[in-house]
Amino acid sequence: MSKLYGDPARVGEEAARAELEKALRELEEAYKAAQALLDDKRRQLLRSAVERAMEAYLQALERLRSEESKRELQLRTRVAEEKNKYLDEVIRRAMKRIKAEKAGAEWYERYMRRVLEAAAAEASEHGGFIVSVAAEDLELARKIAEGLEGIEVSSEPADILGGIIARSRDGSVTLDYTLDFLIREAESRLRSIASKILFG
Repeated sequence: MSKLYGDPARVGEEAARAELEKALRELEEAYKAAQALLDDKRRQLLRSAVERAMEAYLQALERLRSEESKRELQLRTRVAEEKNKYLDEVIRRAMKRIKAEKAGAEWYERYMRRVLEAAAAEASEHGGFIVSVAAEDLELARKIAEGLEGIEVSSEPADILGGIIARSRDGSVTLDYTLDFLIREAESRLRSIASKILFG
């Protein structure tokens, strides 16, 4: 018959303690592994949330810039439209003033003589010119044309500011020596000058 040595209670306690320590170690390792997994998942979620927030921020920023550009363009367009209204009014008033002040003005009579003489110089090449002028210039044009060959002043007035429109009898050649044409040609420069005066 075999004999038992030692204290069975103590041996049992040691065995139980060893098992408990082993279980605690395994539990701690499992806890650490779970904690690492949780930390990793938290980092992933945080990174994903930051990326989404950054993407949303960049999209919002792009929308804001787009809206800002749109508003700025609208504002510039509106300002340009308002400036153009003022410049149109300046040109309109200048033309009105020229029309009112040309009658009897020495500069205008010289201008009419020069353009009628220029038309007369080319008249023979084209079989003569029929010249149209504004209603208020008919008398002046007839007076100047009396001494010029190849020029006939039409009794039908032209809807122009001043100057002359000379057409060959067959209609193949037209000379535009109107003030309207001169103003149109110089309009961009005139608008630029007026803009500097009005808006700096």
